[in-house]
Amino acid sequence: MTFLASVFSGLLAVIALPGVQGERLVARAFLDANNARVGDPLILTVDFLGAADFAALHPPALAAHVDSAFWRVDDQSAKTETVDSARRLVYRVRPLREGCYAFPSLSFSYVDASTGATNMLATQELPVHIKPGAQAALALVDVESASTPQPDGLFVDLSRSPWHSGAALSADELFAWKRACAQPSEAAFAAFDFPEARLNAAACALLDGRWAKAKSIYSALEWRIGQTPAIRRGLRVAKALETGDPAAELPAWRQVLGPVLRYAWAGRLACALGGLVALVLLLAAIVRLSRFFLCLALIGSVCVVSTAQAQSSPFEEFDRMRREMDRLFENTGFGASSRFAALPAPDLSARVIPDRTPVQVGEPFAFIVSVECPKDVTLSGLTLGVSHTDGLTPLGRGHPLTDLGTADTNSIIRRVSFPVRYDAPYRGPVSFTVSGQYEQRVRRGASVFSTSRPFSLRVQTRQLEIGTLPQEGRPAGFTGIVATDLSIRPYAENPVVETNDVVTLNVTVDYKGYVPADAFPGVLRDNHRSRLVYRQYARATGAPATPALAVPYYDLRKKAYAVASAPGVALHYKAPETNAAPVRVAVNMEASAAAPAREALVGIRFAPRRDARLLGTVDPGSCTLTESAGAWVRLDDGTRAGWTPCAEYEQALKIRHAIPQDKGVHP
Repeated sequence: MTFLASVFSGLLAVIALPGVQGERLVARAFLDANNARVGDPLILTVDFLGAADFAALHPPALAAHVDSAFWRVDDQSAKTETVDSARRLVYRVRPLREGCYAFPSLSFSYVDASTGATNMLATQELPVHIKPGAQAALALVDVESASTPQPDGLFVDLSRSPWHSGAALSADELFAWKRACAQPSEAAFAAFDFPEARLNAAACALLDGRWAKAKSIYSALEWRIGQTPAIRRGLRVAKALETGDPAAELPAWRQVLGPVLRYAWAGRLACALGGLVALVLLLAAIVRLSRFFLCLALIGSVCVVSTAQAQSSPFEEFDRMRREMDRLFENTGFGASSRFAALPAPDLSARVIPDRTPVQVGEPFAFIVSVECPKDVTLSGLTLGVSHTDGLTPLGRGHPLTDLGTADTNSIIRRVSFPVRYDAPYRGPVSFTVSGQYEQRVRRGASVFSTSRPFSLRVQTRQLEIGTLPQEGRPAGFTGIVATDLSIRPYAENPVVETNDVVTLNVTVDYKGYVPADAFPGVLRDNHRSRLVYRQYARATGAPATPALAVPYYDLRKKAYAVASAPGVALHYKAPETNAAPVRVAVNMEASAAAPAREALVGIRFAPRRDARLLGTVDPGSCTLTESAGAWVRLDDGTRAGWTPCAEYEQALKIRHAIPQDKGVHP
């Protein structure tokens, strides 16, 4: 039964981001599907954008900050990614109840890099439409919440195992093997000594929590046949049980010596012997090279002593040659370059003024830098430093303007325009620093020489006023956008919906001006100049189209508030599909050609039976089918292995390849 549920969006506590320091950070969150079934695995991404050091950021636990009656968050699967200038946290979440509600807003805290204060930021709510789920998905919810890693499933079909041990067994031994697989236990497999049986015995010991016994079985088998992926995974599970840490890794020596541990005892002894021989040869080569260089040093010292006795010192000869070169340069005029350091610096003075007053928040203007200097001095690489930088945004490089004359015919005023914008109001004194390089020409006889030196000038402090936008006529929902020619165009990811579905709209905003970083909740792409794309959600309530969109802004050309509007997107309704898989949507910052493929997961069990323990879920598209037993198949995805019904495996593969290609429509 579908019901409307209003889930609380307040958090139990603010989530701290330890080690993160920055300024004006923005957080945004996305789900890869907003229409799903109960128990479906969804991908939650949380992006942090802004000037900050994210090197120490690790995924915080979110499970305690959402309503556990509606959502299951797998904190163990969390990971971090870097996407362009954003730091991304990725979690797997599952909805637990049917209905129309939202994934709650998440509040985070970080340390301001300039003031040391604690700043807050929050993500937007993510509306969802959750439909009745399949029993298989519901059964796997509790399995994935288990924090302890699980061992691999049993080896059953000896003819398809890597070691093919079944060929050497008699009929009675094969019967005993099948009976042991039907009633698996460590004692049942203790009667066999081949690798598959020892791996099964160790897996049974892990299921019973006897990690020490399993570890000894794996270690003994590793010495016999080398470290296989199954042994490595089993040792990691034993380490997790031993330490109580689900994320525990193997000891460092095992990770370093991994290539050697792949071999059995004979191969390891051969590697040790080869390493010893290589070490002896290396030491012998070092001894020979040491003798060679020692002989060269002795021969060189003898030659130096002989030369010193036969003629003057090399240092005296070098000093004589230097004096001859100095006299040559003086006679030809080139010696003037050595005296440039004694030349007086040219008389430079600077002034900075804004090109217009008054200036409002978000309005672009320019600082005009005027430097008075002698005509024979050329300026280059001018830069402008401003004391008040709160909200200051440079809009490009400096542009040279026409030079002006002065009352002194030997001087000239060189001007450069620096376009800027202030995104925060300010009224008070501002000081400037003008830096760059000057090139000065000097005539010596018939030759002309030039030298370049850096300079820095402090400009007299002046008053600057960045006015706030007027309160009169300010529309509701105004977020601080200051622009001209602003327009919006919504686009529907999938306009074919069911009643109460969430419609994902990607809205393109074209503008000329300033858009605050937090003006729109879910920005997908932004060139910070003229175009951005943000995500907005609408609920399909039965209306023929989504609600019309309206974005208020301050028009710089008209000096008044305006509203950019666009009609809603037409919707096409279809009959409810209880077993329909969720349609995934892209959450990348860059433009994506198509939405990523949806997941089609299957549950794997310890043994080929319905009552065997569930070990987790795997993606059948990334698995290898290692063996089969009746109507069951054993899958291995490189991180875990287990049994699943053949029918479910084939159905999941069909769902994986049957991905609908929704083109979307414009209004």
